Amino acid sequence: MGKGLGQAGIARLNADVESTCTPAHRAVDNEDAETLAQLLAKGVDPDEICHDMTLLTHAVDAEGDGALQSGKPLTVHTTAVLLAFGADPQLPGPDGLTPMGLAVSYDHHLAVELLQRHIQRVRRRKQMRMQAMLAKARKRLAFGWEGFGADSFQQTKPSAGKARTRE
Repeated sequence: MGKGLGQAGIARLNADVESTCTPAHRAVDNEDAETLAQLLAKGVDPDEICHDMTLLTHAVDAEGDGALQSGKPLTVHTTAVLLAFGADPQLPGPDGLTPMGLAVSYDHHLAVELLQRHIQRVRRRKQMRMQAMLAKARKRLAFGWEGFGADSFQQTKPSAGKARTRE
């Protein structure tokens, strides 16, 4: 039986994993909300994926795991920053894991509540956009039909005094 990796081996593995991730994922891993916000403000995709995790799923994981390891209360700083910059709270990673699923598994009530509120807000916006599009379509249809007189849709009959001839 082997001894395992030991502390130095684990540190090397963590360094290897960190070096293959994007700066945004490193900021999430370090729970550095300020750096994360700066990167997102510069145009980093809030839904980027590294090691089968979206940034948002990674944030929930880092917050949950960090609280478990440190014994400190759960936080939602990086989750909130990502949602503020438009991360999709329902986007699963390539492995199918969603931010909500992970938040529930960590019993991360703050993240669950934040994700639920954001999902509801997104649904309301979509419904409002759909209603606006339907109202606009109805106006166009109403205007279009009004533009044609009722006679436009009736078959015209030749006048009694004029005979049609074929040439």
